[in-house]
Amino acid sequence: MLNSRLVILDFDSTLFNVRLFLADLTNLLAKKFDINLERFDVTYEQMRTAGGGYSTYDHMKFLGLPKAEIDALLDKKSFPNEYAYQGVTEVIAKFQKTSDVIIWTLGDARFQEFKRAFIPALKNVAFIITHDKSAKLPDEIVRKEDGVQYNSKLYKSVVLIDDNPKNFFDSPPIYLRQIRVRYPGGRYSKIETPKGVEEAANLADIVLQ
Repeated sequence: MLNSRLVILDFDSTLFNVRLFLADLTNLLAKKFDINLERFDVTYEQMRTAGGGYSTYDHMKFLGLPKAEIDALLDKKSFPNEYAYQGVTEVIAKFQKTSDVIIWTLGDARFQEFKRAFIPALKNVAFIITHDKSAKLPDEIVRKEDGVQYNSKLYKSVVLIDDNPKNFFDSPPIYLRQIRVRYPGGRYSKIETPKGVEEAANLADIVLQ
């Protein structure tokens, strides 16, 4: 462990613009397979897991697409945009100067890794995938790239950064600082930030003390 502080970053809608990605995905489905937006939206909610996770691969199977078509569609070259929020690359580099940084994300492993590939800056950042992250921390998580073991309790301070107000502690441990990124027009932007949780309009506004 090189640093006394650990920064835990959420991925979807914090680093990765899910809304833009899904808009492009639905456009591809409409053009190639005549699957309309209404059908996609209804089945999207049906495909979410009890813990809030989601897999586009499973969703496409549910919509009746054969595996070969799914693999062809879900290729990075099929998508017209980059999906990192503005400043993500610079913020990751800034955080890594003073802290250990990990990404803790909810969802299907294959789908999350597919989306991760759109942000080259995350290639060498520990990327931990879970099936449930409501108001909890990973007590111990393993960095896949080099086997370094992280334990929150070994750090003098831990910073949790997320866009979803449901993912914060009501009574956080003393070593935990909680910051909610509330992007204008974001998925949870109409929900108030919980009491005791700091708020930032974007990642670049966050200063690690």
